[in-house]
Amino acid sequence: MTKARRSTFKQIDVTRAIRGVRAAGGEVERVELLSDGRMIVQLAHSRSTNPSLDNEWDEVLQ
Repeated sequence: MTKARRSTFKQIDVTRAIRGVRAAGGEVERVELLSDGRMIVQLAHSRSTNPSLDNEWDEVLQ
C-alpha cells in the first residue's frame, strides 16, 4: 500500500482563487487540484455582456 501524499493546497488557496474570479465578474464552474501542484479553475460559460461581441453562429452550431 502506498503512502498518501499530502495536499499542496489548502482550503484558503481555493477560496482565494474563487473570490478572484468572482471579483473579476466571472463564475466558477469547477476547480481541479492536480497532484503535480497545478490548480485548474474552469469558468462557467456565459453570454457576453456586449452584444456586439456575440457571434450569431454560436447559436446555430449548438
